[in-house]
Amino acid sequence: MNLPERLRSGFLKFAGYLVPLVQSMPSLGVWIPLMTVPFIGYIFFFFITLPERCYCPLNSNRLQKEKEAKEKS
Repeated sequence: MNLPERLRSGFLKFAGYLVPLVQSMPSLGVWIPLMTVPFIGYIFFFFITLPERCYCPLNSNRLQKEKEAKEKS
C-alpha cells in the first residue's frame, strides 16, 4: 500500500466517525411529536398510581406516632 492510499484510508476511517456526529437527522422532526404522546401518558399514569403515603425514613417517627394516635382513638 503506497502513501496516498494509506492517507486516503486513514482519512476515510476518521471521517467515518465524524459524519454521524454532524449529519442532519430529518426523521427526528417526525419522531419527537410521536414520542411525546407516550411520554405524557407515562407521566400521567405514573402520578395517578402513586400511593397516598410513601415510606420515608425521615418521616418514620411521625408516621408511627400518627398510627399510635389512631389506635388510641
